[in-house]
Amino acid sequence: MNSRSVFKAAAAALLAAVLWIAAPAASGASDAHAGSGQYIDGVDYIKVGLYYGSSSKTSVTVSCGDGFIVYSDALEETGRLDPGTYTFGPDTEYSGCVLMSAAEDPDGRKITIEGKEYRDGVYLFSRGGALRVVNFVSMEHYVWGVVGREMSYTYPQEALKAQAVAARSFAHRCSKHADYGFDVCATTCCQVYGGTAAENQKITDACRGCEGEMLYYGDKVVTAYYSAYSGGYTMNSEDVWGNTEGYLRAVRDEYSSEYTWATWFTFDEIRDRLLAAGYSDPGEVRSVYVSKRADNGAANVVTVEGSDRTVTFSRGNIMSVLNLKSLFFSMGPDEDPEIVRNEEPADVYYVYDAGEVLQISSDQLYVYDGRAVRPLAAGASSGMYTFTDETADGGIVYLSGVGYGHCVGMPQNGAKNMAQAGYSYTDILKYYYTDVEIR
Repeated sequence: MNSRSVFKAAAAALLAAVLWIAAPAASGASDAHAGSGQYIDGVDYIKVGLYYGSSSKTSVTVSCGDGFIVYSDALEETGRLDPGTYTFGPDTEYSGCVLMSAAEDPDGRKITIEGKEYRDGVYLFSRGGALRVVNFVSMEHYVWGVVGREMSYTYPQEALKAQAVAARSFAHRCSKHADYGFDVCATTCCQVYGGTAAENQKITDACRGCEGEMLYYGDKVVTAYYSAYSGGYTMNSEDVWGNTEGYLRAVRDEYSSEYTWATWFTFDEIRDRLLAAGYSDPGEVRSVYVSKRADNGAANVVTVEGSDRTVTFSRGNIMSVLNLKSLFFSMGPDEDPEIVRNEEPADVYYVYDAGEVLQISSDQLYVYDGRAVRPLAAGASSGMYTFTDETADGGIVYLSGVGYGHCVGMPQNGAKNMAQAGYSYTDILKYYYTDVEIR
């Protein structure tokens, strides 16, 4: 039984004694996604932006050895094109149409767009005198092209399956680029997607082994965020982006590999980065320090005191402004600020439940005191690390950190390590996403 299962069973046994797990708030987000209704012959398709905005084309070359079936914007068949290569411009009569490979075998439908091979079809439309180019691809084929870019094919099958379910769930909910006329892009802004070049037989087999499966929190598909390394502890969604999601709760990551990084900035560089990000000018920077941390030790607020004003920036903005790898870092005036790895919690409780004795630690228990729910070990650090917080006031600030990415949801390195330890993809997903179902 993994620690999350122990946690739930122990909480149930203690409910009568008012020791209980704080129930996560239900998500109010709609389960509809930008691709809803994009069906041909019962197959769900997603629109992946390839060229748009500043990368929009004055012309685009598309080819298919099987010819094309032409569909209107309403996805009604309107004609056919012979096999071959075609060049389209913004004034093409096929603007607003989907050109789908005419191959009979759905898995054999391949097209080439600007020399790169993709599956299924291409969606073209004009905006501002330029052509936007979108891969119109089935959800399953899209996932094949994502898993191969987001995770190495050398990872265990169960880790690849976990990645596939997370990627499919994320894509189902994502509508970041609706204003551009498509669902997701092919970059880290959404999920990295490489078309057929990203595919591998091992990856395809893994995706087929969990075909159609997504993560649900209640009756809603979740936005299944993931990143590279957790740094030993995943993050609550609100500690990075401000919005609270019940399925994106901080988890002590027992399967995290060590990943460390270090960097430094002059005070002039700090000021330049603040200005470039649209913050008020602090004037001549006098000091820089971490002024608030989350319960798990992640930096929540960084304060910059200047000759003109004090400027604070928080959560995910810390990573974006300073271009950091994670929010788990120490800060100070000297090189290599210390990071201390903590021991496991010393306080352990034993709970008898359904004929089995379960062991849980004090930082996994919550108590209701008549007014609010609070940790049983209130005031104790629940982080895996203790970070150094020293004020830098000599013109340079140094940072030492652990982890890589926003650390919300599933860390891919942790998924690999769990799979290598014998856990299934369902174990992995339920460990990193709280109170979810896979269906």
